[in-house]
Amino acid sequence: MAASPQTMALALGIILISLVVVGVPIYVYTSIVFYRVLKKTGVSKPWAAWIPFYNSIKMLNAIGMRGWWILLPTAISLVGLAVSPPGPGHTFTWVTIIASTLSGIILAVWFSKLFRGFGMSPVYAYFYAGVGIPVLNILCIIVVFVGLSLIAFRKDVVWWGVR
Repeated sequence: MAASPQTMALALGIILISLVVVGVPIYVYTSIVFYRVLKKTGVSKPWAAWIPFYNSIKMLNAIGMRGWWILLPTAISLVGLAVSPPGPGHTFTWVTIIASTLSGIILAVWFSKLFRGFGMSPVYAYFYAGVGIPVLNILCIIVVFVGLSLIAFRKDVVWWGVR
């Protein structure tokens, strides 16, 4: 039995409202955290924290890497999606899990450099390697942002630089 157009419109409206209610505050909070972290590192244009992908390029600049390195995890994820696109019954295939885990490992290495630059344990960053595992996805992202929030809001955490 097919759903009526009114039911589908209601479901779509609930999904969009939920995305706005949850998504906008998360975007604002993460942008504030990235802004404060970038400002502490001394990179030019810390306002880039508000622009997706550009904030990652600035983070890479802070740890002494060129911005074009952001293409590596992006390309790995796109190849994973191209090989095994999501669809009915194919939401979590091994290809997408492996591709997103590889991307997560690359990001974990970058975040560990950032955490070490602040004199903090890189253990927060290592959680990012678990982002590709569907069950651990949200937990891993939360742990990384707890570490970034400590960097952003604690006065005693200062940038020592990448060694």
